[in-house]
Amino acid sequence: MKNGLFTLIPAIAIGFLASGCIFVIDDTQHHAQHDSYDHDYHDDLPWFDDARVYCEYDSHYDESRWQFNALVDSYYGYDDIYLIQINVYGVNDHISNTYNLWEDAYGHWSLNLWSSNIYCGHAYDIEFVAYDSAGSWANLWVQW
Repeated sequence: MKNGLFTLIPAIAIGFLASGCIFVIDDTQHHAQHDSYDHDYHDDLPWFDDARVYCEYDSHYDESRWQFNALVDSYYGYDDIYLIQINVYGVNDHISNTYNLWEDAYGHWSLNLWSSNIYCGHAYDIEFVAYDSAGSWANLWVQW
């Protein structure tokens, strides 16, 4: 039985390769963001299910239009989160600005920001920070 199994496995692998199938391991969560804490649904810390940043430059007004979005939750439910802030770090890790996001609904928070001093074309480290009603917090980094 063992010899048959060892010849069957390579035969199946060759069959997949010959069929033209391509296997893709999707690791998109770690390309644009990084959790700075160990995610455990059983602890009391809030956590980020998602955080995204989008920017579009308006040459007519010479402004950048930023969109910041976060989806957060906690062990006690999304309504236990009372504040989401973002810290925008520019050159030499100097904090450029801190902004509060607005709660839209069901754990989704967002902010639309028009800025003439934070340009889409520059690199930034953006820290999302979530605070719950007990004062616990968690953060997540997104690089732009």
